[in-house]
Amino acid sequence: MKKGKKFVSLFLAVLMFLGAVPFTNTGLKADAAVGNVTHRGCVDGVIYWGFEDGTAEPHGLCDGYHRNSLQELVRVHEVQKDIKIQSSVTIREDGDLLSNVYGTFNVYTVGRYAFQNEDINTVTIEKGVSEISEGAFKGSSVQKILIPETVEKIIQKAFSGCTKLTTLGIEDGNVPLTIGFEAFKDCSSLQDITLKRVKNIDRYAFENVNINNLTFAENVYISDDAFSKCNIDNVVFVKQADTIASAFSYCTIGKLVLPEKANYVSTAVFYDTEINEMVIPVGMSDVSAYLPATQGGMGFSLNKISVKGNNLYYTVVDDVLFNKEMTELIYYSPSKTDKTYKIPAGVSEISAKAFTGCDNLEKIIISDGVRRICKNTFFKCSNLKQVELSDKLEYIESSAFNSCPIEKLSVLPKSLKEVSAGAFNGHSLTDVYYDGTEEEWNNISYYEEFDLGDSVFIYTSFYPNVTMHFNTVTPEDPDVPDEPDHTHSFTSGVVIDATCTDDGIMSFLCKCGNNYTEIIPAKGHKDSDGDYKCDNDGCDYEFEKPAPSDPSENCTCNCHKTGFMGFIWKILRIFYKLFKTNSVCACGAAHY
Repeated sequence: MKKGKKFVSLFLAVLMFLGAVPFTNTGLKADAAVGNVTHRGCVDGVIYWGFEDGTAEPHGLCDGYHRNSLQELVRVHEVQKDIKIQSSVTIREDGDLLSNVYGTFNVYTVGRYAFQNEDINTVTIEKGVSEISEGAFKGSSVQKILIPETVEKIIQKAFSGCTKLTTLGIEDGNVPLTIGFEAFKDCSSLQDITLKRVKNIDRYAFENVNINNLTFAENVYISDDAFSKCNIDNVVFVKQADTIASAFSYCTIGKLVLPEKANYVSTAVFYDTEINEMVIPVGMSDVSAYLPATQGGMGFSLNKISVKGNNLYYTVVDDVLFNKEMTELIYYSPSKTDKTYKIPAGVSEISAKAFTGCDNLEKIIISDGVRRICKNTFFKCSNLKQVELSDKLEYIESSAFNSCPIEKLSVLPKSLKEVSAGAFNGHSLTDVYYDGTEEEWNNISYYEEFDLGDSVFIYTSFYPNVTMHFNTVTPEDPDVPDEPDHTHSFTSGVVIDATCTDDGIMSFLCKCGNNYTEIIPAKGHKDSDGDYKCDNDGCDYEFEKPAPSDPSENCTCNCHKTGFMGFIWKILRIFYKLFKTNSVCACGAAHY
């Protein structure tokens, strides 16, 4: 009999515990929180754990049954798919079914792995919550998440594997937001992301994500591989960035608008990355950190480069990037299909790697103004077979024509001061002609012997080595027909925009290298809407407003007449003035 009573007591105790705590499929998967759980209960479909320090955390969806006062199992609710994480909740004391003791708690954190693999649609988080913990929504079916301005941290793997997540809304504000390691990894359905107030993005935070439009906040720090293996249609930086590490490795980017300035840009930011178009913003003064010459060419492909607005430092003509004065050719896109290109007159330097990988080029004409061809300028132009050099060329830097199968090379001019190591590595020449003496050639060319034991390896400016001819010109080739007459076809580009007061400059460039410029007349100040302000964008000129007209002019009222009637009205106005009364004429003028 005693054993029976003990069994009944134990059974009732179990029932009371079940009555106090709804069953949940997430209670066991959530890691133990710091501090003792004093309260536990459902609030609007979400289970909250209340801690002894007065805070609470959501830990999954309510999903179970509850025993009522008659100890009958009843369904508490239907599982919700659209949930709200509240910043303050009132829940019953843990295990106290009969006394109904409740407590109110502040919610600052979404619990670790709280909603992992849950079947939910939208999540709204109230202001006041400051952290989304590790794995909080990992693998869930969430489609839309709204992050309030109070959230400071999205911890590692918080949304990792949420393949149905299409909308990530981050509310603007003054609180900097950090996005942790793999926080949104494999969220393959994300569309438009504006990372408002996001100041730090950790490694692999958005790895393997497809994004339509990605906009960064100002002064963002982007860690290595933060956007690795992504397909992004449009990337826009807002003015200044802090640090851009090797953030876009293995990516495909449609259009990238660069920041005007960044404190640090990694030399591997575009490792094995394909960019269709790179846009130089109005205020950028140095684009070199983002070009293949600096990026090391590690699988980096850039099809097109353009300049936005009236940039003071760069101009693009016929899809070729120059400095503003067009004295330096900076970048020629490998996507251009021209077989022949002539460097425009006025260019004095061709930048490093400017033509790297331009496989469509078969012939390059270096105009007489060019003094320097920098290192690796024509590296791996796999079909470049004809090169005409400037008569005033001074420097051909190392590997300038490396891996180019050159078959025909014009006379090397006597003006040369240096032809560096391996300048023509991989050529197909047998004879080279130099317009100077052998002694002069030896003074400017590279030559080094390497003892290999049984043999000596000789490395020169030309490798494989050639037969040099001095004080001579290239013999005419009777088999090469004269080039037909050429009809110029010019492409225009604005070098300097015209303003209201100053003329601008328009440049016209033919593919053969012929070019000229024209003046763009100043716009002049205009005011078509009558607001006395210049209509032209960016102009703050204001027109002088005419003095207000006297309404009494040409008025036929008696008070404005002269002669006898005017005398009578003057006397009347004296009386008006004495008695401090006034009147208004029909024309609008006041008088006494």
